[in-house]
Amino acid sequence: REEEEEEEEGDCEGNIPGLALTVAYDRLCGGVLKGDLPERWLESFAHPEQRELPRASTSKNLWMGVPGVTTSWHYDEYANFFLHLEGSKRVLILPPSAYYSLHFFPALHPYYRKSQVVWEECEDLSLEAMRERFPGWEDIEIQSVVLRPGDVLYLPPYWSHRVETLGERASVSLSLWSSSRVSSVSVYILNLIKQSVDAIGDKSLSLDFFQAAMHKVLHSALPALAQRSEFFDNLINRQYMTAIGNQFDYSACRECEPPTILSSPAQSELASTVDVVVAAVIHKLRIVQADIKPIVLGFVLEKGINKLFFDSVHVDLCFIIQCLANHLR
Repeated sequence: REEEEEEEEGDCEGNIPGLALTVAYDRLCGGVLKGDLPERWLESFAHPEQRELPRASTSKNLWMGVPGVTTSWHYDEYANFFLHLEGSKRVLILPPSAYYSLHFFPALHPYYRKSQVVWEECEDLSLEAMRERFPGWEDIEIQSVVLRPGDVLYLPPYWSHRVETLGERASVSLSLWSSSRVSSVSVYILNLIKQSVDAIGDKSLSLDFFQAAMHKVLHSALPALAQRSEFFDNLINRQYMTAIGNQFDYSACRECEPPTILSSPAQSELASTVDVVVAAVIHKLRIVQADIKPIVLGFVLEKGINKLFFDSVHVDLCFIIQCLANHLR
């Protein structure tokens, strides 16, 4: 797949000018690059855990950019070996613990996995000004590295980064993405829940099942009330409210009762299914680091709502607030 992006001039919450080209490496010039890079050589840059995974995936993309072109802050769910081939690039890097400071777009948004903070217009703002524009912004230390031809940078899953082409020459890099145990967790959990929802069939009962499962998962994965309160505050205020311009009318959301599956004797069989699913999810989450766990939980919650049930960011937000946050924090 080829993509060509020409970005328009913007501000702290807009886009950045530049021209970049992304090419699947096996399509470039009729596959000449693929012929020059033996598969065995490329496999040496795959995450070592990939061989253990039943549904591992790899992706190889060539990045070419003119001087001054930048990417927004973003993260990848896969392990990324970034091979720099030509020119020079500066890469800014933040760990997963800084995720909510960057105010990523909600999962339903087309810019999902991208930050709402455009760094070029914000890097010189004071800490107070940043907190006013992006509530919860922390004074975090950003790692910076300049890549030159022959350098290889490893970016673990969920590490946020921003890339800028330096100098007066175009730059060329090759990204080699591969799966790891952590990168596969969110999709595994979402598929597990989807299988149960599909088996139920009835939408109302399926939604009750999803609400019950997320109640138990969040209660187990984030056992302290302060943890759950922080999770929902970050998800609602730093992702959704910033993205929709803080114009959301809470009164438009209907009240939502706790899931009936957990209290109704008539639904004992479904309640048992909830317990089985929750046990499998909690077991899978054990391999996820503490600072990545809220990101994975947010992904499952958001994607579960809008892929399985709704197709509106406002309806998604109402469900998060009324059906989960109000009962768990």
